[in-house]
Amino acid sequence: MGSFCSGTLSSKSSSLSSLLLCNKSLSVDEETSSRSSSATQSTSKNKSIQRLESLENLGSPPPGHKSETSSRVQSPAIEKRSILSGGAATKDFKSYSAFSSPRKISAKSGSSANMSTRTPNRIGKPPNILVLCDDSKKRGEISEILKSMLANDRYAIYDIHWDQLAVGGWADQTALLVLSGKVPNHTEHIPILLQFLGDGGRLFAWGCESPPFGPADSNSLEVENRSSTTGKNKFVLIYGSSQTHPISVMKTLWLPGKEYNLPLGFSRILETNDSEGYSRPLTASVYAKVKESNGIAIIIYDGGALGGRAVLSRVCFEDNNEESSLALLSILLSQSLGIDCTRIKTPEYTCGYLLGDHLKIKEFLAGIPSVIQQSDLTIEFIPRGTKGTKPSHERFPVLLECPEKFSMLDYFNNLTTKELGRLVIYTDVITSTMHAFQGHSLKHGIVVVANRQTCGKGRGKNIWLSPEGCACFTVQVNVPLDSQLGRRLPLIQHVAAMAVVLTIPNHKEICLRMKWPNDIYIETDKVGGVLVETRLQGKTATVLIGIGINVSNDHPTLCL
Repeated sequence: MGSFCSGTLSSKSSSLSSLLLCNKSLSVDEETSSRSSSATQSTSKNKSIQRLESLENLGSPPPGHKSETSSRVQSPAIEKRSILSGGAATKDFKSYSAFSSPRKISAKSGSSANMSTRTPNRIGKPPNILVLCDDSKKRGEISEILKSMLANDRYAIYDIHWDQLAVGGWADQTALLVLSGKVPNHTEHIPILLQFLGDGGRLFAWGCESPPFGPADSNSLEVENRSSTTGKNKFVLIYGSSQTHPISVMKTLWLPGKEYNLPLGFSRILETNDSEGYSRPLTASVYAKVKESNGIAIIIYDGGALGGRAVLSRVCFEDNNEESSLALLSILLSQSLGIDCTRIKTPEYTCGYLLGDHLKIKEFLAGIPSVIQQSDLTIEFIPRGTKGTKPSHERFPVLLECPEKFSMLDYFNNLTTKELGRLVIYTDVITSTMHAFQGHSLKHGIVVVANRQTCGKGRGKNIWLSPEGCACFTVQVNVPLDSQLGRRLPLIQHVAAMAVVLTIPNHKEICLRMKWPNDIYIETDKVGGVLVETRLQGKTATVLIGIGINVSNDHPTLCL
């Protein structure tokens, strides 16, 4: 090697990234480099191709495999699963790993006493928040408010529609379902929402107009309209020992009653059942009233330790910028619904560092322009000793220097490939490592490694949550279409996912496995995955392999 600098800190991303790249089930660079010798190739197949051919049965589901498509919501949040945001895990999924199958957790049937203590079927720490609202404007406003209040890198917010709700497959990965507006087709959709609560789900009825999550004609109270232009009314709300400044509420509230101070005709017990038929009743209580009229603005449904929870609110949080209104919303989300609202400072974008053998770096820079305009990112290679532009979500200056938080010594000591990963661009914070490749090709084998991503890219329009502690990188692999691997391009995602599993020395002990087709699980919890994008250029396929694996991050799910 030429000029390496070891850095001062050993990074988990550096050693794990190099291990993943040099795993023998991902030795695709050997084939590409060997094509320069036709005589050698004509006499014997490359060892990596033999390994790939032995995995050829991964190219299609095993016999009897039941497709999950019919049992999942056909939406970016579920059908096109994100790598770190939970993905869709149906109850009847199968694992196609040669190592170990997950331990099944089953509830034994028994007496009614046993039924009352059964644990609801919730998987891991689901990070998805779904917003269900037919009004696109209001749906966007709700999503923006939630993004501004929720903890960084912990939740992925998606839209969901009523037809998707009925398909199913979304509940186990949903930390919160936000419901707004009218509920169409009560007989079909209300039972689905009640079962979600019965299974321990969390629901926020944000101005819902349909019972049991909104006022009925028999128990509604129409408040005085103080604004003819907006149709909204501002009142002081009392909750506990606190009260708000005047904030906007809906035109109709709940009419206060006598029993338990609940609305007239409002049932104190909301009957729900979980997905296996066990009863999960929720108890209602009044949380907030309008000071002037005692009109009820917020009701809480509590199912206890094993049941679900629901907040029924008539407050127009999207129309309020008052500090007291946002404080009330934060309390409802965190204390009543268990959503983390801890905000930390958004990380600043950082420069990249081009690392590798001196001659390889020189050859690489000679073959590309100094500024590369990709689809979502402008890459600028800065000459040594020159100050580049400030990094941003649109601009990515790359320096010819050594970073402090990436150990090149660890990285290259673990790397045994010929071409894959021999050139590295490392950065502390970037929008997405995929953005560095989308547009113009860089070079076969080059890898972009990030300590943290702010807009991680998943399949389709999915969000890839990648906080600090998650090893995430993208590598470019150029594959000739007339090669063994080139004729089996769909195999790459399976090989890459299997490489992640095989890289971890004790994968059997922790039940680390590949779930079809390219997700990484520890038993029932998703801890990583693979995203593959391919574009054809003449007789070559440029394959971008994005890999993310939870190493030491305590959210959004489990980690190694």
